[in-house]
Amino acid sequence: HPDGCNYDSGSCEFKPHVALLTRNVKITSDATGEVSCAINPTGTRGTISILDTSARFNAGYTEFHGLGRPFNLGSSPGRYALHFHHVHNSGQFMSLIGNSIWDAQSVGIRIHHTDFLTVRDNVLYNIFGYGIAAEQGNENENVIDHNIVIDIPGCGNRPAHNEGVALGKQENGIGIFFMNGMNRITNNVVAGGASRSDYGVVLPPSIFMQS
Repeated sequence: HPDGCNYDSGSCEFKPHVALLTRNVKITSDATGEVSCAINPTGTRGTISILDTSARFNAGYTEFHGLGRPFNLGSSPGRYALHFHHVHNSGQFMSLIGNSIWDAQSVGIRIHHTDFLTVRDNVLYNIFGYGIAAEQGNENENVIDHNIVIDIPGCGNRPAHNEGVALGKQENGIGIFFMNGMNRITNNVVAGGASRSDYGVVLPPSIFMQS
C-alpha cells in the first residue's frame, strides 16, 4: 500500500527521516541554546554575510551552530546565520551543499536579491523565524533541493497578502518561504513550523515592481 500499511495483517512500516547535525568542520558562536520570541541569549551570536557580486562562497559539509542575531533586540537588520545579500547572478558560482545549520536565533539561510544559488542536501534545525527564505521577491532561479528543515519556532504571525519578509514579518516560523514562483524548490522535507506553515509563498501585487 502507498502509505506503508498492510491492512490485512494490521501492521505498518514507516521509514523516518534522520538528520545528522554534527560535521567535522564547525563554525559556531559563544551563544547557543534555545531560540524563541522571548529568549535573549547570553553572549554574542555570529553571522555570515556574502555581499555583492564580487563575492564567491561555497560551503560543503560544514556545521554552522548558534549563529544569527535575535530579531527583537534592536540589532541591525540582516544579521542572519547565512545571508546572501545582493549577489545577483553571481549566485551561479556559489553553493551550500551537505551542511548543518542549527540553533540559529534568526533565519538559517536568507537569500536576498540573489539568483542561481544552489542549496542542496542541508540540514536545518531549531531556527527562529524561517529555515530557508527569500527576502524581497525578486530572487530567481535558485535551486532549493533535497534539504530537511525541522523545528522552526516563531511567534506564529502569518504574513498577509501585502506583507512578507521584505516588510518586516521576520518571526513567522515557516520552514521554506519564497515570494516568487521563479525558483526551483524540490524534494525537501519540512516539519514543525510554528505557524503551521511548513512552506510559505506570498506574492504581493507590487512585488514585481521593486528594484
